[in-house]
Amino acid sequence: MQKRAQGIIPQKQYATRWYRRIAMHVALVLAGAWIGSLVGIPSMADAEVRKGNEPVAFKSGGERSEAVLRDIVVILNRMDGRMAKIEEILVQAANAHP
Repeated sequence: MQKRAQGIIPQKQYATRWYRRIAMHVALVLAGAWIGSLVGIPSMADAEVRKGNEPVAFKSGGERSEAVLRDIVVILNRMDGRMAKIEEILVQAANAHP
């Protein structure tokens, strides 16, 4: 009679357990893939299209430059008024001290 040590699994029995685990994992993956194929993916036609405000960054060049040019005109007019005031002060200062 041969003595068996406790806690040691014979090599042949270990290999069959390993193969069973691999087979079970493969079966689970295949079952998941099969179930996933039954569920399906929604098509693009199911998507809801919403029209919202168009982002400023995607305006065409003409639309974008018109707004920028209007802002520049306002700034230039403000600068023009300030320059006119400075010129008046300089003319008055030049006339006051001959």
